[in-house]
Amino acid sequence: INFEQANHYLLINESIKLHVKFSPLFVINRDVVLESDNTNVAEITSDGMVKAKSVGIATITAKAMSNPSLTTTCQVVVESQSVF
Repeated sequence: INFEQANHYLLINESIKLHVKFSPLFVINRDVVLESDNTNVAEITSDGMVKAKSVGIATITAKAMSNPSLTTTCQVVVESQSVF
């Protein structure tokens, strides 16, 4: 499994749905469990969204429910204001 995108940039209080790709494509159970290594920066909501809480960086790990040894990670960078 892999996240479709390796890095995500959010502002405080923004939320995002992360998408995981499975290989081979015919995998039947595509359910994953998401975990944040820094819930002060980004937390996983009850509906599976990632919510930005404070400035910093969090690593999000997705584990396949059908085989928890299959994992992938991505980084969520939370900023206080847009830098674009």
